[in-house]
Amino acid sequence: MLEKENLAFDMNARSFSSNIVIITYFTPKSNGKASHYKHVKMEGPARTDSGLVVLAPQFISPGNWIRVNTVNGDYMERVSGTR
Repeated sequence: MLEKENLAFDMNARSFSSNIVIITYFTPKSNGKASHYKHVKMEGPARTDSGLVVLAPQFISPGNWIRVNTVNGDYMERVSGTR
């Protein structure tokens, strides 16, 4: 017979479905003649060190570390520090 054991799991979704990568190249989109009063979500393609291209916010620049959803490849957040 097997003895009962207590198991603990951290059900934080980030630990199961994300990866932290560094940005090597970013091309911000220009907002054209948009007024600074308009709240426009500007995203541009950012290439990671692994070659993955992710749509990232305008404040991301080469050398930044970001968290990427490994299920669908979407940008999640900027991460301070390194791996």
